[in-house]
Amino acid sequence: MGGGGMNFARGLALGSNGPGGGGAGANRGGLATSEEDFGKAFDPRVIGRLWRYAAPYKKRIMVGIVLLLVYGISQGAKLVAGEEEAGTLELELTAPVTRTGTYVERLVALWLGLLTLVAAVSVTMIVLSVAIPLDLSGTNILATGALMWLAGGLFATLALAVGATTGRRSIGLGVGAGAAVLMYAFNALGPLTGWSWMTTVSPFDWYLGADPLATGMDAARAALLLGCSALFAAAGYVGIGRRDLMV
Repeated sequence: MGGGGMNFARGLALGSNGPGGGGAGANRGGLATSEEDFGKAFDPRVIGRLWRYAAPYKKRIMVGIVLLLVYGISQGAKLVAGEEEAGTLELELTAPVTRTGTYVERLVALWLGLLTLVAAVSVTMIVLSVAIPLDLSGTNILATGALMWLAGGLFATLALAVGATTGRRSIGLGVGAGAAVLMYAFNALGPLTGWSWMTTVSPFDWYLGADPLATGMDAARAALLLGCSALFAAAGYVGIGRRDLMV
């Protein structure tokens, strides 16, 4: 047998009968190395460095507001105007209830629905921040969730108010969605153009401009969001009260 054959045979012998159980030992050694590498990859210090690198993009990963807007605006436009177009609102108003009272009930239901979604997002973020050390404060996550709720509620209330005033779901949906897109554009373009007024009037800046994940709740910004929502809600209340719903 040549030198190559001898070496091959010697390798087989060592693999089956060598120290540590041979082949199984070699496999365990490779597995141990893999486990060590896996552990190093999830070392809190490594995660911390990655999170610091990603920190400038915290605002962009808050995609929850997009989902909240889609739900809120579509529901806001549907709750009064959509039911009116379907003919169910007039049937409901034949009962001993007022149209303004029905409007308030729809408004409360809309905000409670938004709160449920925000609570789910916030709890998920808190769990992830505990499971993976991301150096995020639970209080700041809740503050961000509260501002998200107020921002989503603002545009949802606008859609509800316009729909209730006009009786047209499409108009409520168009105005709510159009306002959200326009205000997002203002918030994005303001710093690029140097026109600070664009960000000043944008609810998206009121929501994320102070980086609530890092700084916590900003009462002034929260008051702006809540105040505008209250104005929209009041306008819708007056608008549906003045309309002729044939009941």
